[in-house]
Amino acid sequence: MAFEAGPGLTSVRSVVRLRDGSWVLLDRGNREVYVFDSDGRFSHPLGRSGQGPGEFNEMPTWIAEMPDGALLIRDWPAGQFHRFDAGSGFLEGWDVELSGSVLGIVWQDGEGATVLAEESASSAPNERARNPVSIVEVRPGSPPGERDRF
Repeated sequence: MAFEAGPGLTSVRSVVRLRDGSWVLLDRGNREVYVFDSDGRFSHPLGRSGQGPGEFNEMPTWIAEMPDGALLIRDWPAGQFHRFDAGSGFLEGWDVELSGSVLGIVWQDGEGATVLAEESASSAPNERARNPVSIVEVRPGSPPGERDRF
C-alpha cells in the first residue's frame, strides 16, 4: 500500500488498518496521527501537538483499534492514553503512570475492555529480559487501571 504524502509524513511509528478498510498512521516526527482512506488517500488528522484534550503532549508511540471501534493511542513519555473515534475525533483521555513500552494487546472483550501488556524500562540496556511486565485494563469511560505486575 502506498500512502499519499499529503500531511508530510516524517517518521511513521505505527500503522493500523481499521475494520472499514481505512488506515491510521502514527507519525512520531510530526507528533500527529493521520487517517487515510482504503485507497491510501489522506483524509484527516487526529489530534495534534499540544497540552489540551486530544492533543499529544509528548510523542504518540502506540495505537490500537479497540473492540468498540475506537482508537487507543499512547502519548509517551507523558503517561497519557487518548481514545479517538477515527471519524469524529477525540473521545476521552487519561493520565496513566506506566514505566515502559506497551508490548501489545493481551485480550479484548465485546464490551470495549482492552487489556494491555506493558514492559517496564530497564536502567541497564542488556537486562531487558528481566524487566517486569504489567497488565493494564482499559475500559471506555474509566481510566486504565493496573491489574497485575509480573
